[in-house]
Amino acid sequence: GGAGQSRRVLLCYLTAFVARADMTVVGLFFSLWVTTTGVEQGMKTADAVAQATLYFGAFNMVSLLWAPVMGLIIDKLDRVMALAIAVTLAAIGYGSLCLINDPFGDPLFWPALVLLGIGVISPVLASQALLGQETRPELRGAVNGIFTATGAAGILMISLSGGFLFDVWKQYPFLLVAVLNILLLLAA
Repeated sequence: GGAGQSRRVLLCYLTAFVARADMTVVGLFFSLWVTTTGVEQGMKTADAVAQATLYFGAFNMVSLLWAPVMGLIIDKLDRVMALAIAVTLAAIGYGSLCLINDPFGDPLFWPALVLLGIGVISPVLASQALLGQETRPELRGAVNGIFTATGAAGILMISLSGGFLFDVWKQYPFLLVAVLNILLLLAA
């Protein structure tokens, strides 16, 4: 109870800050990265956007297929340990994109896309499971409201900083999220 429970709920809030923004970083900067790289390589904008959409769909399919596996991991392990695994997977997924310079020609792009799909969904599921375990039923509405608000703040902060970073190096927003997930791992 008490202090340990409060620390675990705080960990969930911190994870919401990063994990909710993770999905936004992917939605904003992944598609922008693929599209701008395609245009720089001579593709028509519509073709580059179509390719970005294909990639976006592919890693979302991986997330969908991975979700039950992550659910089993969450169910079998201590929830904080499951969260530690989840943010590690996210750090690896986002970090792997930093190794790719050309999303069209690098053979490591598809494995990185699979890792990204796994990394996007894992912290979301693990933090929600931990939050549900640690919250008393009479406080669930308020605690979930704070969880969602914390996620919204993360979306705003990481979108803003990611925008500036993208202008310097297209993969910086992914590196930012990878580093934030490593910090979450240390917190867990």
